[in-house]
Amino acid sequence: MSEAKVMPQGYIDFLIVSPVHFTATEAAKVQPDYPDPPAHDALTRLLHRLEPDSTTLWTEAQTQVQLIGGVLVIDDSTFDKPYARDIELVTRHWSGKHHQVVRGINLVMLLWTDGDRAVPCDYRLYDKADNLTKNDHFAAMLTTARDRGFQPRCVVFDGWYSSLANLKLVHSFQWRSLTRLRSDRRVNQDRHGLRALKDTAISVSGTEVWLKGYGLVKVFGIVAPDGDVEHWATNDLTMTQLERLQLKEFSWQVEHYHRAIKQCTGVERCQCRAAKAQHNHVELALRAFLRLESHCDRVGVSWYEAKKNLIRDAVRVHLDFPTIRLIPRATAGHLRLLREGSLASGRRYRLTNSFAPRRGVTSRGLLVRPVRPHVPQPGECERCVVGHAEVDRLFHFPHRSRLVEPVRRDQAPLLTEGVAERRLFHIPRSASTLCAKNRVRLLLLCNAINTQAESIFRGMRGIRGMIPLGWLCQRVA
Repeated sequence: MSEAKVMPQGYIDFLIVSPVHFTATEAAKVQPDYPDPPAHDALTRLLHRLEPDSTTLWTEAQTQVQLIGGVLVIDDSTFDKPYARDIELVTRHWSGKHHQVVRGINLVMLLWTDGDRAVPCDYRLYDKADNLTKNDHFAAMLTTARDRGFQPRCVVFDGWYSSLANLKLVHSFQWRSLTRLRSDRRVNQDRHGLRALKDTAISVSGTEVWLKGYGLVKVFGIVAPDGDVEHWATNDLTMTQLERLQLKEFSWQVEHYHRAIKQCTGVERCQCRAAKAQHNHVELALRAFLRLESHCDRVGVSWYEAKKNLIRDAVRVHLDFPTIRLIPRATAGHLRLLREGSLASGRRYRLTNSFAPRRGVTSRGLLVRPVRPHVPQPGECERCVVGHAEVDRLFHFPHRSRLVEPVRRDQAPLLTEGVAERRLFHIPRSASTLCAKNRVRLLLLCNAINTQAESIFRGMRGIRGMIPLGWLCQRVA
């Protein structure tokens, strides 16, 4: 069995640095320039090869959390997949972003936070095939957190998970809980019978009531800016309004976290159809966020600032050495400038595909620039240009083949005014043909160097198909 070309760490690094596109094809395009780089199929096979397991996430996350203290927050988020018809795990879920039911993949998340940091510790993806509800995932993740030794300050979760079974589960672990209750939950205040919360007088500082099926809880009635009343309930009868407000602010970290994993690690951008690949992409994206969170906590910047810093480095390089320029096309005016003295008599010149408008004259993006003077060594031909006549990658093909290899010392061309060597380029046998689109570019270049090639240039324009480069370069001389 051949060795895998892509490992999980390579995919994680790509998710961290990529600004917008998080596909396997994009990952293959940005691989470093070394022999036999991985193709997009290798990255796709990685997502199908790994076995989904949240234990790997916890192995890395346990170095970032404190088992005693902090707040555990459980919430879910929906990854929008409005146009997915064949992607597994895509079902209909409520979206807090769109405030309606949408098609997507639902992620149930267990997050640890101390108010500043946000560390993902466990996760589940909702799948109808396994017949597990979100409440089942809630119970499984909390049980796993207890087995791992967590003793949190409080467990905060949304009203979707405030069922009696979940409340009793948290109480059985002897943990404090804080959650929202629906306004129609039945409570008994001062033994006056069961009534809905909306019909009960609940103070902002907290009112003790008997929750049907559970027991005594303390409920805080909070009036929202839109006039609606939110009911927050806790099993800690000594909790104050100030502490409740602090815990609520801590739990809001999960909303920032969900936005960050979508914008910074592309957790919802996977285009694979298989459920296993989607699982692995989500897990690798969460592990990428762990590294981003650790870096931001150490450096003291936000997640988005850290991502921008990576892009800014690339922008600085481009500003120093721009690669996208408005390059004039080779015209008769350029050729006339070359004939009238742009190439000084007796000077050695080399060709390059870099754009430097300070010296030389452009011809289809190629420059004819003077080379540094060379002192011939004993036994060396005086007409050779040593080390400065590199003609590499003059033409670019869609399949990235190298048309011109670096020339050897005895094959370096000497370009002077009105003189052309018999062999302009050292052309490898593997690239012995030139497509019709780039044929004119080479002929224009030859015409700019050697005025005697004009007749050949005019004669070759009408030929269609492929032209042997070796024969063309010999004919130019």
